[in-house]
Amino acid sequence: MSSVNQTKAPSWIRIAGSIAGIYAGLMLLAWIIQWVLPTDTGIGGIIEILMQLLMFPALVLLPICLLLRRWRASFLLLIVVGLFLFAYGRLLLPRSDTSGGESMISLLTFNIQAPDEDVMPIVNVIRAADADVVALQELSSPAADAIASQLSELYPHRALHPRDQDNAGQGVLSRLPILDDEYWRNEFLEDQLGHQRVELDWNGTVVTLFNTHPLPPYAPDIGFNAHNHTQELREFWNVSGASPRPFFWQATST
Repeated sequence: MSSVNQTKAPSWIRIAGSIAGIYAGLMLLAWIIQWVLPTDTGIGGIIEILMQLLMFPALVLLPICLLLRRWRASFLLLIVVGLFLFAYGRLLLPRSDTSGGESMISLLTFNIQAPDEDVMPIVNVIRAADADVVALQELSSPAADAIASQLSELYPHRALHPRDQDNAGQGVLSRLPILDDEYWRNEFLEDQLGHQRVELDWNGTVVTLFNTHPLPPYAPDIGFNAHNHTQELREFWNVSGASPRPFFWQATST
């Protein structure tokens, strides 16, 4: 009578496979939750914001589990990776150059975080970047004064709206002529930051730049509030969609 000597995988491999399987199961559950629960408040909003970051480990865990022959965990991770690539894969692809050799506008977007003093480092960063257009968020009065005095020759066209409270100041510096400028806040929301629209003359073509600063979904002073964040983005799309001219935009929610 012959016996077959079967060897079990080391305990650390079994434990690692179990952890990977639990992680994959939780990711699949989170994926379902974000589609079932409202995403503008509560747990649904938190999951929607963090989902892409939480799914990144699956890209590393899948080949490891395949090498360790943890088939059940690998199957679950394969589903997670498939969902990740379906939702976010296009963002990982390199962008092709569509300029066709035409001239382009270089843009710097800069959240300067409403400084009260020592604004020269900000001025130096802007000068070193040497962009055609600079979109500023959280613009304070000291920063606006320093920028106007130190960068007037580099950027003869400026539309500055400093605010010394709520970090709601916005501003645009430009080498291109600024034809029109509008600043607003979404006052219908309990908390809001500033937004700005400028029209630029680009070699005879009028283009619109939206410099928008939606409230972040989380801030230490107000906690988690994805509702205002979502509402500000919706309002921005309504405003930008009504623009009759070609436009480009930047947004920051930091």
